[in-house]
Amino acid sequence: MKENTVRLILMTLLLSLAAPVSAWAASSAAVATQVREQWAKARVGYLAAVKPYAADPLVPQYTKALDKAGQSLEKFIQLKSSSPAPAPATLTPVVDQLTKDLTALRLLKGKASGNLASALGSALVQQNQVTQYALKNMR
Repeated sequence: MKENTVRLILMTLLLSLAAPVSAWAASSAAVATQVREQWAKARVGYLAAVKPYAADPLVPQYTKALDKAGQSLEKFIQLKSSSPAPAPATLTPVVDQLTKDLTALRLLKGKASGNLASALGSALVQQNQVTQYALKNMR
């Protein structure tokens, strides 16, 4: 039984090494396009979800923070798409700023209550997913 498992693992590894990398990974340009589209879609969904709560002062604050996070994400995408690859000293502050912007969104979400908290929580999950996808897949 153990021998079959080991063989299966080895075969999987060998086959994975034989497959072209492009079969698994999208290009940076394709990832950048996907990230931009997903971020825009998440923003539209957020605006629709918080429309009933437009009078709440947290909504414009969250929207402003969301736009700032979007700008930081765009800066990250541009740096990662540039040639030659950016130096870590250039990239690290951009990633740090993106992290700070997402933390600001999380803090604003924490101030909300009731259905607004749910709407902001859903938006935050989507924005975090888009950001994680960008960080993971931009080469």
